[in-house]
Amino acid sequence: MTRIPARAVGLSLGIALALGLALATAVAAPDVGLGAARAASPAKVIQLKRVAKLNGQFVSLSKRVRPCAAARADLRAATAQRAKANRGASRAGVAALKAKRRALSKAVVRLSRAAKRCAVIGGGGSLTRVIGAGGPGGAGGPSALSADVRLPDLLNGTTLDLSHALSSGIVPSDLIVVDLGELTDADCTPRTVVCLGVDTAAVGRAVASLLGANPGLGGLLGIDVGALRSRIDGLLAIGDLGSLLSVVPLGDGLFALVPAGPLAELAGLANVPNAFIGTLRLV
Repeated sequence: MTRIPARAVGLSLGIALALGLALATAVAAPDVGLGAARAASPAKVIQLKRVAKLNGQFVSLSKRVRPCAAARADLRAATAQRAKANRGASRAGVAALKAKRRALSKAVVRLSRAAKRCAVIGGGGSLTRVIGAGGPGGAGGPSALSADVRLPDLLNGTTLDLSHALSSGIVPSDLIVVDLGELTDADCTPRTVVCLGVDTAAVGRAVASLLGANPGLGGLLGIDVGALRSRIDGLLAIGDLGSLLSVVPLGDGLFALVPAGPLAELAGLANVPNAFIGTLRLV
């Protein structure tokens, strides 16, 4: 029995079943004359796969923007566009599927732009990652706070909540971004400073994973993925972290990581991997 491809998970049951049936008949139907079961059109199978891929991207992006108040109107409109595009797709012919795919593409683009907007405004959503006190060395030790920071923290518009870690009365006047190897330097030792040490090699790997998880989406969004990757690699090579991300203090121990430059251009991609990019440290 032909299994429905994993990328079809998350779309409507009708489309998933239609794709599975089309693939099964295309592979299994014998060509024995007029009485034989008619094989599915290869062109229809291609269109169903493309619709399935777009639905997967839609689901990923909708999860990202759902907590963001600035994206609510776009989410409602895109959800309506998707529902209309998927209606009757399992029974549609090739020409109708192409039209539905174009409509679904518009819904994905709308959500992608909303996701980018939520990321670059910083703290644009209600999603908050709470980082508590303690860590290697324990409270008051050589590392009172040490927490991994991952790519979704940067691209999802997540607010980093350090209020619990700072409950002892230590109120940092700033959060600064440094290279991971500089976490023990003098700039990061005052108790009024929180340092985010960025692992440039890890960022490069995370970006590669992000692009690998989104084949074709760059073209749909009008993004020159190759050029952006080259710019990111160049900035990482010279250690220009300020051109890739910044930190926005929101008050009361809240901070937002905000992508900048070429990383901001990639903030609208779907399927963000949970990849490590650095360490947050408070001495």
